[in-house]
Amino acid sequence: MMGRKKGWWGILIALFLLVNTGMVFAEEEVIYEEGFETGMGGWYPDNGVWDLCLHTPPNPPWGGGLLYVATVCGGNYPTVTDSRLISPSIILPVITGDEELHLRFMQWFSYEGGDYGYVQISVYDEASGSWSPFSSINGATGNTSSVVWSPQSIDITAYAGKKVRIGFWHYTDNDSGIGAGWFIDDLEIIKKVPELTWDFECGWDDWYTGNGVWEVGVPTYGPSACYSGEQCAGTILGGKYPTVTDSRLVSPSFYLSIDVASTLCFRHWFSYEGGDYGYVHLSVFDESSQKWSAWQDISGPVGPGPSAGWTLRCIDLSAHTGEKVRIAFSHQTDNDSGTGAGWYIDHVRIAGLPHFCDCDLNQDTLCDMQDWLVFGSDWGRTDCNEVDVQPCECDHNHDGSCNMLDWLRFGENWGQSDCLICEQ
Repeated sequence: MMGRKKGWWGILIALFLLVNTGMVFAEEEVIYEEGFETGMGGWYPDNGVWDLCLHTPPNPPWGGGLLYVATVCGGNYPTVTDSRLISPSIILPVITGDEELHLRFMQWFSYEGGDYGYVQISVYDEASGSWSPFSSINGATGNTSSVVWSPQSIDITAYAGKKVRIGFWHYTDNDSGIGAGWFIDDLEIIKKVPELTWDFECGWDDWYTGNGVWEVGVPTYGPSACYSGEQCAGTILGGKYPTVTDSRLVSPSFYLSIDVASTLCFRHWFSYEGGDYGYVHLSVFDESSQKWSAWQDISGPVGPGPSAGWTLRCIDLSAHTGEKVRIAFSHQTDNDSGTGAGWYIDHVRIAGLPHFCDCDLNQDTLCDMQDWLVFGSDWGRTDCNEVDVQPCECDHNHDGSCNMLDWLRFGENWGQSDCLICEQ
């Protein structure tokens, strides 16, 4: 989370969003949490396999604790036993406005081919007094996570107001291949209005990753430094990506204003082997069904080969004006032996949405004369979006020109001195 102090410009933008999109930033409310530090806490397996584990290789516990749950402590799971780890019943609250409910947890996994983990949910029917069958609420978790503990977040807003149970279903294809399995820690259900943060300086915030691979922090491989600030997101910050694991870096949800032609822009660095690529995906929320659409590709592939340093990429989102969406940076491999440094993302911006301290162009936490000198160096240019032309740092709304519209945005947080201070 970022500590934010808004001047008058920030207040006006917040009021604009409130009137036009209903967006209001709010603190998250923890509905349920379990870190397993005092035991299973009412969780139980329906067919063995799952257990409470003390710190043993290959995984240290997450966040300094001592205990977590896993499919067999300190060894491989058996070849033929499927098993579901089931939560106690949880009553989910009713939500209002733009609030969402998310199931969040930390995970590590190592599955052999054909074996997977699924997050599931079961709903209690008050009329019949019975539980529904468990149904999967995310895609399969498989292969091996190259990251020691990564965050997962699953939108369960559609179940607001219901009594539910969560299940972690460990599934095997019954052949001889086995692995270390699935490790789960620091599980919680939270209610909040998703908050947008775009530079990763404060860590994951409401971003998350499916299937490992992506990390947030300081790179020691690939570009060796972020585009700006200290932290960015990357596919393995300290080495090459693995051969067989596809993975998405997923944003929190947000609304695209009906009054601004929205454009997604970001800085990225990449080095992909032939057959491996990165894609920018988008998913749309269906208000009637309360479900997210399948991910759709909104850009051509990134890769193969290396980029020429950190470069700018912009994608038109105007086709989704007025919709609630999520974006994802999707890392995909062809599963052969060739790997590379991967994909690094920083300085994500969406025109039409407020961003914290856009005037802090050199990201030293200050909006001062050093930033003004950077901003003014391209003032008046009208070729900022042309191919093979150096992008303009002053073109805040990405319309190709540096003009008064950009000056107004630049001045929103002028004089602020805590742009990258994170809440503890």
